[in-house]
Amino acid sequence: MIYLDHAATSWPKAPTVVEAVTEAFTSGANPGRGGHAMGLEAARFVLAAREQLGELLGVDSSSLIFTKNTTEALNLALFGSLGPGSRVVTGAMEHNSVLRPLEALRGRGVDVEVLPAPGGELDLELLEEALKKRTTMVVLSHVSNVTGAVLPLAQAGKLAQDAGALFLADVAQSLGYLPLNLSELPVDLAAFPGHKGLLGPMGTGGLYVRPGVELEPLLYGGTGSFSDSLSQPQVMPDRFEAGTPNLPGIMGLGAAAKFIQERGQEIHRSALLLGQKFREQVADLPQITVYSPEQVAVPVVSVNFGQEASEEVATILSEFFRVAVRGGLHCAPLAHRTLGTGSQGAVRFSFGYGNTQKDLEGAIGAVQAICQKL
Repeated sequence: MIYLDHAATSWPKAPTVVEAVTEAFTSGANPGRGGHAMGLEAARFVLAAREQLGELLGVDSSSLIFTKNTTEALNLALFGSLGPGSRVVTGAMEHNSVLRPLEALRGRGVDVEVLPAPGGELDLELLEEALKKRTTMVVLSHVSNVTGAVLPLAQAGKLAQDAGALFLADVAQSLGYLPLNLSELPVDLAAFPGHKGLLGPMGTGGLYVRPGVELEPLLYGGTGSFSDSLSQPQVMPDRFEAGTPNLPGIMGLGAAAKFIQERGQEIHRSALLLGQKFREQVADLPQITVYSPEQVAVPVVSVNFGQEASEEVATILSEFFRVAVRGGLHCAPLAHRTLGTGSQGAVRFSFGYGNTQKDLEGAIGAVQAICQKL
């Protein structure tokens, strides 16, 4: 199988990630839940992973909260910051992991404004205009999961902060592909996965919280700390990490962060080159409509084959050509309405770690073969 669905999850994982997860299953007790040697060792594993991730992101490790995915991190940031009377601004290219929580919050008295994104990219002048009204938060994706278009994160964050609003960045599609030093960016909160560009295990992710930003927890319960109090601890990250942590996942995530710190630029360059070549070659086919930017910044290329249903094309690619891609709406219905693909969806090819020139040739050959039959 030629795996070109890295925007959904990376595959294969880095060998060191597999080793770390295996180690957790063979030696891990419950971190911070006992004074015995195994429990203390497990707690050190979690601390080491947090510190490795902090080093990669350029932030103090205590500002990082482990979650099970980006969606949980976004929910924590949104529900922990917004309430009746709050106002939040977002864009039409967002994922349902932003749009659905905001729809729920709208029902609780939060004013939600969704900015249009003509051509699939947010116009910062529209954002600046929207921020003339008092705004509690701006939440935007750094990179579109549908087209791979990149938001100028620094400019958007500055506009938000200058207006007195919190800026929440969804970096699900950029972390591991684009350099991100969060301490140097005007970002108050950043939600991220472990299993995409970082090459970590599924079921891992996190939320960066800039020091001084106040959130309410989503979950309350045991943390292994301050156990004499019936109130949730106030300290970071304990306040937001109730319950037994995912030790195998966290250890794998720490190994992934180290791997990306050492080899990330090399991996990104290779995947980006493949993505750019793919876009250039399929764009010349008359049956193909391309929705991704002409200059690929992350290796995500979404297309359609004439008027063919995108999910049917994805199935053909899998069953007859052994090419794994993602068809449909990509959990981003407003993005597809913006692109005019609300009923058709799109076929997304996303390159990443492990892909080769041979994979590129196989994918292009499959696209050409399908086009010949249209």
